[in-house]
Amino acid sequence: MKHFLFIVLAMIGISFTSCEPESTTNEPMTLVGNWVLSEINFTSDHVTAWHSDTYKSDAELFGWAPFMQGYVSGVVFSDEDYTDETSGKSGKICTVVTHSSKPEFAGIFWIWNAPEDYSSVELTQLNNHMPPYNFSWTSSKSLKISKLDGKNMLTIQTTLNSIDQDRLGEGTRPMAGPLIKVDATLSLVQADAVERDLKPVLKLNGEAFNLPVIATAEAAGNE
Repeated sequence: MKHFLFIVLAMIGISFTSCEPESTTNEPMTLVGNWVLSEINFTSDHVTAWHSDTYKSDAELFGWAPFMQGYVSGVVFSDEDYTDETSGKSGKICTVVTHSSKPEFAGIFWIWNAPEDYSSVELTQLNNHMPPYNFSWTSSKSLKISKLDGKNMLTIQTTLNSIDQDRLGEGTRPMAGPLIKVDATLSLVQADAVERDLKPVLKLNGEAFNLPVIATAEAAGNE
């Protein structure tokens, strides 16, 4: 009887285990491919909700990390080596896909590098003025690739560029004020392609939050 109960309990344990999400994959790790940015969780004290629920023009929020990164649909990592003649920086070519990305927009603007153990990844924008915002990932750590429902899931802790919300009054033009690095955890899902109209879920320390809305659009909606 005890032997029978042991078998039953073992079978129950197997059934519960099979329902759990798949853990970190043991397959050879690679970032090459298309990755949709599904979530950005800002964990820095320097990022809080904007001072207003509305804004009049994009210039008010230009350079603020949640606003700028909220337009990123994903990243395409290639395995093509590249060295920038101007800066001398080298790595593999990648592309940050945003809502304003255009297929005919030619040029190499980003490279990426990762150590052999893929414990981190650095994404470097070669020209901070084109596109007119620096989408680089720096000081990255804790890179993990896992599987869920057969899809590769990537999480990475990194730092992003942003205007300093606490010193907005010091600049007379967008991006003219003090700039800082803010901490964030990025979550990405590997896909066949990155569609430009996708938007990541934005969070502040794990809690979802909404960006300010354009004032004219809000007024039109209330008419």
